[in-house]
Amino acid sequence: MFSFSLNSSITMEKQASVVFHNVGQMYFPETRVECHYSLTAEHHWSSKDWIGLFQVGWSSVKDYHTYTWALVPEGYAVGADVNSCALFQAFYLPRPSPVEYQFVYVTEGGEVCAHSRNFTFCSPKPLDELETMKEDRGEEEGDGDEEEEEMLLVIPKAQLLQSQLEDSLKEQEGVKLELEMSQREMETEMSKHKVAQREWECERGAMQKELSELRENLGRNRNKLRTMEGKHKDVKETGESLNSELTQLLSEKEEDELRITDLEEDVRVLTDCGRETDAALERMKERVKKMCDQMKHEEEKRKSVEVK
Repeated sequence: MFSFSLNSSITMEKQASVVFHNVGQMYFPETRVECHYSLTAEHHWSSKDWIGLFQVGWSSVKDYHTYTWALVPEGYAVGADVNSCALFQAFYLPRPSPVEYQFVYVTEGGEVCAHSRNFTFCSPKPLDELETMKEDRGEEEGDGDEEEEEMLLVIPKAQLLQSQLEDSLKEQEGVKLELEMSQREMETEMSKHKVAQREWECERGAMQKELSELRENLGRNRNKLRTMEGKHKDVKETGESLNSELTQLLSEKEEDELRITDLEEDVRVLTDCGRETDAALERMKERVKKMCDQMKHEEEKRKSVEVK
């Protein structure tokens, strides 16, 4: 069924490309076991990769107790990090004993990529540590109009606590992932903001420089206009020539004043844009803060469940 490499069957990579997480210290063989793991961008997944349940001390990948295929979520792409979960059904699990087991990730070629922490399989606690839960069950298909009935389930308290702990860890992992995504989004927005701010500052500097030059030119033209007006009073014989030059100077003055008005409006728009960008960044920081608080709350909830 599998192909094996003698040189790599029990050799680990220097840096694991597969990581197991949320592995418990003990499991109950009466219920299915969830194996959570992550594939890093360095791992090249194959549909024939598998996860085996091995007794600690194994020497060959053929020594597995049971195995399941290492599936990945729909849409997986090579070179991307991805989280997944494999299920071991109850009727394939070992009997309760002090013997330790571990999960082992094996590639299609028989190469071991990672193994989990050790754990054992144990029996539920005595009846006085069992918990009673209510489960709503609907009627069989075709009887949708009849009322739903309640079913009482008696399960080990430790199993209930472990289930609650796993749910808490899953929720915490989701919050952590969302927090990381928000932090990456914030970093991206901050980077864009810095680029936009630099561009805005450069453009504002260029506009201010052009505005200064236009003001200096306007001042020179005004001085020249006063001089020409004086000459116009003193030298009537050159009136036509001076009138023409005066008209041109007045036209340039109007163009310069219009340009100054446009540049001042552009500077105001860029300033407003910068303020809006700063406000968006503050909202993003507040969102990250709220998510950190939520993650802290979930961590306290998880610790509370563990204490139980």
